[in-house]
Amino acid sequence: MMMRIVWAIFLTMVVSAAFGVVWRKEQKVSEGKADEKNSQIWVSPLVLPFLLVLVLILCIFQVGWREGMHLFFCQAADVFLFLSVYFIILLILLPLLRRRISARACATLWLVPAFLFYQAYGLYNNIIIPYRTIYVPLRVLQAGIVIWAAGFVVVMIYQIISHQLLRRHLLKNSREVEDAVVLEVWEEEKQKLCYEDPVRLLYCSAISTPLSMGIWGSLTLLPERMYTKKELSFIFRHELHHMKRRDVQTKIFLGFCKALCWCNPLIWIAVKKASDDLELSCDEIVLAGSGEKDRGEYAELLLQTAGRSGGYTTCLSAAASTLRYRMRSVLHPRKKFAGVAVLAVIMFASCLCYGSLVLTSGRQPAGKVLQEYGVTAEDISHVSGRFTESGDDDGRCGEELFAYLSSINVERIYSARDFYDVGRNGISLYSDKKEIDIKMDDSLLLINDFEKNREEAYQIRSGVDWQYIGRLMEDHS
Repeated sequence: MMMRIVWAIFLTMVVSAAFGVVWRKEQKVSEGKADEKNSQIWVSPLVLPFLLVLVLILCIFQVGWREGMHLFFCQAADVFLFLSVYFIILLILLPLLRRRISARACATLWLVPAFLFYQAYGLYNNIIIPYRTIYVPLRVLQAGIVIWAAGFVVVMIYQIISHQLLRRHLLKNSREVEDAVVLEVWEEEKQKLCYEDPVRLLYCSAISTPLSMGIWGSLTLLPERMYTKKELSFIFRHELHHMKRRDVQTKIFLGFCKALCWCNPLIWIAVKKASDDLELSCDEIVLAGSGEKDRGEYAELLLQTAGRSGGYTTCLSAAASTLRYRMRSVLHPRKKFAGVAVLAVIMFASCLCYGSLVLTSGRQPAGKVLQEYGVTAEDISHVSGRFTESGDDDGRCGEELFAYLSSINVERIYSARDFYDVGRNGISLYSDKKEIDIKMDDSLLLINDFEKNREEAYQIRSGVDWQYIGRLMEDHS
């Protein structure tokens, strides 16, 4: 547990410090003192989908297709449960957070799940915190995995294809910007923000609101209409901040989260709110230090260019409830905290809580589990126990002891986290013949098959009579 706390403190300090540095740099931007082109906080949010794909490949390569898919499912289940709970909690807290902390901090809070996976190893070792389980009957779980996987593939492929079709459609209806005034304002804003990455600036007749897209080959598209220099300055500043922050990567990450949790409608709402926070945070920095007149002109621009973007894009203006909220924020700004402390608290809590909610299935006596491994009482070569009342003890495994341990009801745990034998009471059985180590404590049954490189964890659902076990071990010592 201590190592988990140390890791949580370290990760919290790094993320909070990175956010604080970026926040201060963006305040310099509002004062015309930009000194760095990138405003991304610490790590790309695409690290989460990348690591999940990497886990799938490594698991299949190391332990084979069947066991590899099982390990990948355990990893995906942990991520699915954390994302579902985290996004729902953040969705509930969002109205309060938006009133108290900066839009930049609110937008960053949606990325906490990605920050957790910067070094995933620290999340899985030394986890001794209490956990909660969600029991799902085995047949339901097996059917649910198939349905969930199919839904994930469908939603993810739909997003990718629709984005590519949108990109192709927009480019088909676009032309290069050649207006000298527009290009002059564009270059001025790029210089103010120290943005040096290549970006194509295009007019597009198929859109009603300015938008940007692309990770490597970035595009900024303007509707076919006339703009004043002030309007162009607002538009370019807004879109360039999106590109400095790598917000297109964030939109892809949010799309991945939506696909992973496609069966949870609240996640779809949360992803929409997260996208709104990206726009609000750009409004915030564009208007930092602006007077009432500038805010009024910016609000008028939002109204004139209201529309939808779609795909993995960022846009200046949206419609309906989002636009109404943005208008209030633009015209009636509130004094807010930067949000570093809130980010630190939520980051720390997330580190400690990740993996504390797990899926279980296959409720059965432990004896049936041991049968799958082919373990009998005669195979056990060594037994050791620790007991609160009588201390440690060694002995042999008699038929009566093995029969009692086999009668205890357990549930299979589906989680990528590492479990340890940490109860106040415990018993360990080892088979030299089978090369299998079996550990049981107050709440867990852990089985490690060294020959097949297979590990399984089970939650104990019935009480364990440790006094009885102690007496049986004394009889065979």
